Amino acid sequence: MTPIALVGYRTVLQRTEATSTVNIHVCALRVFCAWLATHGYLAVKPATSFKLVNRQALPAPRALKDSQINALLRAAARSRHPARDHAIVQLLL
Repeated sequence: MTPIALVGYRTVLQRTEATSTVNIHVCALRVFCAWLATHGYLAVKPATSFKLVNRQALPAPRALKDSQINALLRAAARSRHPARDHAIVQLLL
């Protein structure tokens, strides 16, 4: 078990797994490597500089276009309770 192998494992996980899942694996490997070193199975702790994966910032939501707003208001006007639904949509917009 080497630092390069651990980084390679993390890189492979990042291709298919969510960030939180990758970070759980990283934390588990850190603890396992520390245990192996404490009990004499490894001479050094290879995971001491094993970093967590940063979370990707979600893109900001985009505003609706005027045509989409009008379509939403028309759909609210055709609903079972048009006055109420129109008011709710107006409030949310």
